[in-house]
Amino acid sequence: MKKMTCVSLMVAGLCSTSVSADILQINQHIQDHGNFTRDLTSGLDWLDVTATRGMAVHEVNSAIITGNLAGWRYATANDFGQLMTSFGFTAASTSCTSGGCVSTPADSVGGESAIVNQFIKTLGDTYDDYLDEVNSLYDVSPLGAGETRGIIENSLIAVYDKELIIGWSGAPSSNASDGLLVDEFLAPDALTGSFLVRDVAAPEVPIPAAGYLFITSLLGLGLVGKSRRGSSKNPE
Repeated sequence: MKKMTCVSLMVAGLCSTSVSADILQINQHIQDHGNFTRDLTSGLDWLDVTATRGMAVHEVNSAIITGNLAGWRYATANDFGQLMTSFGFTAASTSCTSGGCVSTPADSVGGESAIVNQFIKTLGDTYDDYLDEVNSLYDVSPLGAGETRGIIENSLIAVYDKELIIGWSGAPSSNASDGLLVDEFLAPDALTGSFLVRDVAAPEVPIPAAGYLFITSLLGLGLVGKSRRGSSKNPE
């Protein structure tokens, strides 16, 4: 969120914006605002996927129309592609079988990539969120990440790391290679949320009270000048 700072200078006012300390600048294109991510290149905010984890598509659409998700919409494939580019991913090379498209780690994200972990932690780790909800024996390693799984349009997308530990001991359990999965037929489940976006709203910059006084004064002077000119042309 942004805080407005206004400084009055005599009869005029100047306002400036400063980014608050709770906003993380991931790179030159991406900001983490806590419960949403801002892509400065596309001008879109991305709601954390954990906010809709476990919700069916019709439930999400209902909340968009009449509920607490008003103003958001489902992301398109182009939206998601730009988001990946803004995070620093290279273009994915996919092989499709039985309707499912799986990007191999080497082609899509370059193996164990810090970008994958950052993406998951920024957009919301739906895998870790689910494990916490069910009090699982396993947990996501603090050195890695789990998975961000969500729906865009008619496809399900998962960006995964899946570095797991045994929760009570902290011992490593599994560490899958980082990857990207795109599947048109994979059914949503308790791990799945929705990739929702909204346009970044242009901030309204209010005119300070001093500004109104200044404008009013100028208008008044203009009227007085006009009146005097009229009087000089039409003397009594």
